[in-house]
Amino acid sequence: MQPTLDIPINATTVTVPVAGTLALASPVRLRFGAPSRDGLVWSIAHVPAGVELTFTLDLPAPFDQPFTARL
Repeated sequence: MQPTLDIPINATTVTVPVAGTLALASPVRLRFGAPSRDGLVWSIAHVPAGVELTFTLDLPAPFDQPFTARL
């Protein structure tokens, strides 16, 4: 379940070094289980195994490709 969000955002540019990592702070949480009444919790009704998440970041080409994470 993906709740409807209407929150302001601030565009920010961050440079990630080659082979570096970056943690993105977000008020949105993802959890496995029953849907939540909390508008900042996205729920996946599935056990946390065998799940594949695909997302796209707003990056310039050629980095504007979908990314996939598998659990």
